[in-house]
Amino acid sequence: MVLPGLVRKGRYNEQNGENSQNPISFGKFRNSVSHIHSNRCMENLIQQLTDNPILLVIALVLVAVAIYTLVERLLKPALFLLVLLAVYIGYLVMTEQEIPEEIQKGKAFVEEIADKAKKEMDK
Repeated sequence: MVLPGLVRKGRYNEQNGENSQNPISFGKFRNSVSHIHSNRCMENLIQQLTDNPILLVIALVLVAVAIYTLVERLLKPALFLLVLLAVYIGYLVMTEQEIPEEIQKGKAFVEEIADKAKKEMDK
C-alpha cells in the first residue's frame, strides 16, 4: 500500500516498496561519524589533562568522589545481603539441616583468601 504523502515527497522507492531514507543505514552512518568525533574529543581531553596538572588533579578528585559514592551506595545493600545470608545459615544450623554445597564452596573460597592474606601480612 502506497501512502499518498510518501509518493508526493519522493520518499517511496517503487522498485522494492521501501522508503529511500532508511533510518537504519542513516543511523549507522551517524554512529560512525560520532565515533570518530568522540575519539578526537577523547584525545583532546587526554592531551589537555596531561598538559595542565591542575585539571588532572581536579579530574582525579572527581573520579575518586564518583568511585567513593558508588562504593558507598553499594555497601549497604551488600551488607544487608550478607546479614540475610548469615541469618539463613544460622537457621540451617539451628534446625540441623545440611548447608548447601554452594555455600560450603564459598566458605572454603573465603577461608583460602583469608589464609593468603595472612601469609601476605606476615611477610
